[in-house]
Amino acid sequence: LRLPLTSLMNARLVCKKWRSLTSTIRFMHMRREGLYQSPWLFLFGVVKDGYCSGVIHALDVSLNQWHKIDAAILKGRFLFSVTSVQDDVFVIGGCSSLTNFGKVDRSSFKTHKGVLVFSPLTKSWRKAASMKYARSSPILGVFEVGPDCLIRAQQNRYERRFYRPRVGGVSDVYEDPHRLSVRRQFRHSVDGNDVLTTHSKQHKLSGQKGENTCKDHKRYVVIAVGGLGSWDEPLDSGELYDFVSNKWTEIPRLPVDFGVACSGVVCSGIFYVYSETDKLVGYDEERGYWVRIQT
Repeated sequence: LRLPLTSLMNARLVCKKWRSLTSTIRFMHMRREGLYQSPWLFLFGVVKDGYCSGVIHALDVSLNQWHKIDAAILKGRFLFSVTSVQDDVFVIGGCSSLTNFGKVDRSSFKTHKGVLVFSPLTKSWRKAASMKYARSSPILGVFEVGPDCLIRAQQNRYERRFYRPRVGGVSDVYEDPHRLSVRRQFRHSVDGNDVLTTHSKQHKLSGQKGENTCKDHKRYVVIAVGGLGSWDEPLDSGELYDFVSNKWTEIPRLPVDFGVACSGVVCSGIFYVYSETDKLVGYDEERGYWVRIQT
């Protein structure tokens, strides 16, 4: 469990029993929850002579060694975005040429909705659910949420609301009447509009006892905002990916006149997004709306 990833790969070559023991779901879970991982740095999208090589370069930080990992599935794909969730690496969106396979050619290209997931521990690829919109170079973030956090659809009247900003300045935020957001659900907060599972039902389904055990399990949500669409147009839409349902759900669009999103980061439950026009907004994942932030 405590071996660096490279050493673990070598240990698997000793015998079939060691390979079998270190490839089980239980072993993967124990390693993930035990904080025994050693950091790796991945470089994607290496282009040589105008062609996408389909190779990932990975640096084992603990051993200070570089490795080449075959990624033929990425050959010919460019302008995708990458984020990591625990042990897995998510490759989201991007483009590929329709006329010159493997060549970075924007004269004739296809924009992807697809999402690929790479597991360094098993060196395997799998497909996750596709986004609702094709987009290249989306801005990505990862929320860590509690086990009692589910995606809920809430319908409100068509109205315009104003919220106090978390950082100085005036916030003028439009709340989408059909917004879909991440909500925290507790034992005594169930209402008629919620299609949720309470703590007691979660214990029965999972076979766990006590709230402390339930709270120990972490869940993650990936958010993808902006990027370029199928016609190379800037997008102001955003989506949330829920691991439990393996589905993408739309969130409210970026505020009007925000501009083209160019970077983002998640901090304390807020996804901060910066634009090329030097504007800053924050998406509150719990409340499901954007807040303008004075810079």
